[in-house]
Amino acid sequence: MKRTIRNGAFETNSSSTHCITICTKEEYDKWQNDENIFVDWYGEFFTKEQVAEKIGYEITDDFDIDDFIQEAENESYYRPENLGGEYYETFTSHYTTPGGENVVAFGFHGYCG
Repeated sequence: MKRTIRNGAFETNSSSTHCITICTKEEYDKWQNDENIFVDWYGEFFTKEQVAEKIGYEITDDFDIDDFIQEAENESYYRPENLGGEYYETFTSHYTTPGGENVVAFGFHGYCG
């Protein structure tokens, strides 16, 4: 017997977590070079200045990205090295569309027991 709870939604009854983001290679490369930050809450990339403005953090000449992320600890701000934290496996896949656009899919998955 098949039961549908919500049409068009992928659902499981497991305690696993899956997160996937698809972006242009340009956005991904900027993220890899610490030029922007992925904000999971919005599912978008923002510059450090944009995020700082959202949380009222002042950027100075001695701006440190680690201090910045710690200041915003209640949000999901990700750099490449902290994506998925210590409990989840991460993945990255590069793809060129038939139209020639270079895109990247990345994310994390695992059990959130």
